[in-house]
Amino acid sequence: MHRVIALIVLLAGVFAAAAGAADSDDRRVDRCLIATGAAGAPAAVAEAATSEATRDAVQGSDPLLAEIAKVRFELLHDALKAEKDSYTKVVWSSFSLLLIALGWLLTSRDARQFLRDNPGVRGVALSAVLVVAAVHTVVLGFHVAASQRIVHLLAKDCYVWLAAMGEEYYAQDALTWGFLPVSLLINGPLFVLLACLLHRLRLPE
Repeated sequence: MHRVIALIVLLAGVFAAAAGAADSDDRRVDRCLIATGAAGAPAAVAEAATSEATRDAVQGSDPLLAEIAKVRFELLHDALKAEKDSYTKVVWSSFSLLLIALGWLLTSRDARQFLRDNPGVRGVALSAVLVVAAVHTVVLGFHVAASQRIVHLLAKDCYVWLAAMGEEYYAQDALTWGFLPVSLLINGPLFVLLACLLHRLRLPE
């Protein structure tokens, strides 16, 4: 019984890690947008940041405006890199926990027998796997979307224009939607395998 509970706790750990990363991700992006003056109206701020008046003012003799532009760019760039780090952490921490759960289920005869004898518990465990898989996918999507929002702001940032930076300077730290299917190919089969093993436990050994 305690082994089954531990298995459910492991799945809850995957869920909590993914949900926590998404929540932290949203707060990070919101803080960054507020700090850059972009919260609530990114398009308007981006347009203002690239206007000729703003460029001339920052490029002129006022060092304070130039420093503000640099700090704003650094905040956005740091947030972009943090998005990629968080995304990677979610993928590989989930991968590790899924391997532990699978290994436990495959090697623990007592846990398998308990799940076989208790269809209600087995159903809860199977439902938990499916819910965690869905949340995992949504969280990864949130990370990509947040990264794309930051890229949009960076593309319009006046400091990028002033420093004559190309998009390649920060694009290497960005997440694209192509990351999502690749990541799902890493963890998706493990979720499917775990769900199939739980489903097959309804049959006698």
